[in-house]
Amino acid sequence: MSRIKERMKKDFLEDPEIQGTIEDILYPYRSTKEPTIAIQFGVPAEKNEEWREAISFASSHNTYSSTKSGALTKHRIELKPDQAWEIYQLYQMLEKSPHLEIFIDDRRLPYAATLWLPLLWFYL
Repeated sequence: MSRIKERMKKDFLEDPEIQGTIEDILYPYRSTKEPTIAIQFGVPAEKNEEWREAISFASSHNTYSSTKSGALTKHRIELKPDQAWEIYQLYQMLEKSPHLEIFIDDRRLPYAATLWLPLLWFYL
């Protein structure tokens, strides 16, 4: 019986990484991790020049990534709350972008751009 038990895969509930994720979902107020704010914006190929300043600002950070999604190139940058000034600068460049998305801890929150970001700038 012990040989079978040795070969069995661990239950997902015993995995500490999964346990941490479950704890964060069930009890977000207990989390001690600093939140991540991700700003993602899409740029059609023909409008690259129009958004050049925002693209170069985002691409200068080490958390920058870009992916191709149909006709859009999606640019994404992840920042921490202590980088509030950079978040503010990038948001000011992208405020009018029709393809702007704000993620907090990889979740799209309602009113992220109009409520959560201004609160972040106000308190930090």
